[in-house]
Amino acid sequence: MNYSKRFLPSASSRLLVIAAAVALCFSSLPAQQTLGGITGEVTDPTGSAIPNATVTVLAEGTSLTRSAKTNATGAYTFVNLPIGAYTITYTADGFEAQKTQHIAVQADRTATVSAALKVGEATTTVEVEATPLMNAVDTTNGYVMDTAQIDAAPLPTGSFTAWLLSRRA
Repeated sequence: MNYSKRFLPSASSRLLVIAAAVALCFSSLPAQQTLGGITGEVTDPTGSAIPNATVTVLAEGTSLTRSAKTNATGAYTFVNLPIGAYTITYTADGFEAQKTQHIAVQADRTATVSAALKVGEATTTVEVEATPLMNAVDTTNGYVMDTAQIDAAPLPTGSFTAWLLSRRA
């Protein structure tokens, strides 16, 4: 047997193997989640569910609008909403419309915002200022810091990312 010729992979074969290895390494990295949700219930003043009420969310920064009807128990859910502030409008026949503004949708979180509609005419709108219950649907733990909190944090290295990575170790 002649063993003088050895198998040498071509440059394109080596490049393909390297590209596959890099792709496998990066495929396991967690993607940054930029979507959240809003859920809640719509009831009358006595606490009874209002089925088939229309719930509309409006993204305050982009004017993205989505609508949904409540189910038989008065529940509604919006999933995969881009992060940002939203205004929710609730309407139902025989009830006053109600608006809840500045609801924060955060990454990988579900805000719970329920409404109790007052009996009245559809031409009357009630605006409610409220803070939603966060994390009422999922069991994830976390804390969202705003820019002012990040800027005010004393960082020995001057880098928030370096500090955050040191906390995970």
